[in-house]
Amino acid sequence: MTHARATSVRPAAPTALTTGQRITRALVTARAARRLVTVGPIAPAVGRLVTAAVAIAALALPGVAQAQDAIRPVMYRVKQGDTLELIAAEFYGDRGKALFIAAENKLTRPRPLRPGERLRIPVSREVTTSPGDTFESLAMTYLGSARRGGFLAEWSGIPQEESLPAGTSITIPFTITYTAQTPETLAEVARSYLGDARQGDLLRRYNQLEKATLDRGEAVIVPAFQ
Repeated sequence: MTHARATSVRPAAPTALTTGQRITRALVTARAARRLVTVGPIAPAVGRLVTAAVAIAALALPGVAQAQDAIRPVMYRVKQGDTLELIAAEFYGDRGKALFIAAENKLTRPRPLRPGERLRIPVSREVTTSPGDTFESLAMTYLGSARRGGFLAEWSGIPQEESLPAGTSITIPFTITYTAQTPETLAEVARSYLGDARQGDLLRRYNQLEKATLDRGEAVIVPAFQ
C-alpha cells in the first residue's frame, strides 16, 4: 500500500470567525443556557438576563473555538491492510512514531486494526498570532499552562522576551499523555517517544516535575512535532 507523506495531509490553520458567525454562535449558546432557567415566576426575566450575559461572554472570547479546533486530533478511518506503522508513516513520515497514535487511542496492547475503525491522530498545527498575543498566552491556550511559553519561544526560534507581531506563524506541537506501567525514568520515556534520552530533562521541565522518575500509574505529557 502506498501512503502519502505527512506534508500532504497537514491540517490548515483554523480560520478566524467573522463578526456575524461570532454573533450567531453566541446567540445559539445563550439560548441553550436560557432553556435551563424554566422554573418559578421570575424565570422569564432571569432567562433574558442569562441570554444576554452568555452572549456577551461568548463574543468576548472569539479565540476559544479556534483554540479547540487547533488542538483537536485528526480523525482517521482505518483501511484494509492498515497498521499503526503505516498510518504513522502517512502522517509523520516516520513509522517509529506509531506509539503516539497508540497512546492517543489508548491501545496498550498490539492488535490488528479493523477496517472502518476510527482513530484519533495527534498532529501539530500552525496558528497565526493576533494583536496582543504572547508566548505565555499562546501556551495557556494551546498547551494548558502559561509557564510553557518558554518552550514555544524556543521551538519557534524567537527570544521569549520579544513581542510577537500580529500575523506571526507559530507551530503548536501535538501532545500525548503517557502513563507509566512500571517504575521508569523520564530518560527512558524520552528515548521511546522523542528518540533521545537526553530529552528526559525537557519532559521534567515541561511537566514541572522535581524528579526524573515515574512511579507506576504516574503520567506525563509528551510534546512532539510531525
